[in-house]
Amino acid sequence: MTRSVTSGIIGIRKLSESPADLIQDYVNFLQSEPPVQGSGSPAGVGFLMTRHIPAEYGPGVAVKKPEIIYTSGVMHQVGSHSLGGWGTRQLSSNGFVTSSDGTYVQLDPTTLSATGAEPMTLTLHHDVFFGSSHGPIEATGSGSVATVMLWAIPASVVR
Repeated sequence: MTRSVTSGIIGIRKLSESPADLIQDYVNFLQSEPPVQGSGSPAGVGFLMTRHIPAEYGPGVAVKKPEIIYTSGVMHQVGSHSLGGWGTRQLSSNGFVTSSDGTYVQLDPTTLSATGAEPMTLTLHHDVFFGSSHGPIEATGSGSVATVMLWAIPASVVR
C-alpha cells in the first residue's frame, strides 16, 4: 500500500507501490512541513540502514570476512525526487563500536548509494527498501545487500 501525506495525515492511496512512490511520499512530507522560525529544527526523514557484505574468496582474491554495517541518521530532500543524509556507522568487524567517520546515504527513485559502496538497485518489501548489488562470482553470496527503514520527523520549534 502507498500512503499519501497531506497535512500530517497519512492515507492509503493504492494497493501497490514502487520505491519511487515511497521516496516521493517522504519528499512530499518534507515539502509540506512549515519552515522553522528561530532556533528550531527542520523536518527530516530518519533512517536506519543495515548492510551485509558477504565473504569473498577464490583465485586472485584475498580472503575477506563477511561484515555487517549499521548506519543511522537523518535525510533531507536532494534535488526534486531524492533523499540524502549523513549517518553514523557501526561495524561488526570492530564489535559495533560507532565509527568516527560518517556515511552519506542517498535514495534515488531506483537506486541506493552510500559513500564508499557501489550503488544498489532498489526494491520495496512491506515499506522497507531492499538494495542489492552483484558481487564477484566466487563470493559466498550474490553480493552486498542492504535494507533501509525510514520514518518522518516533523519540524520542531525550540522555545
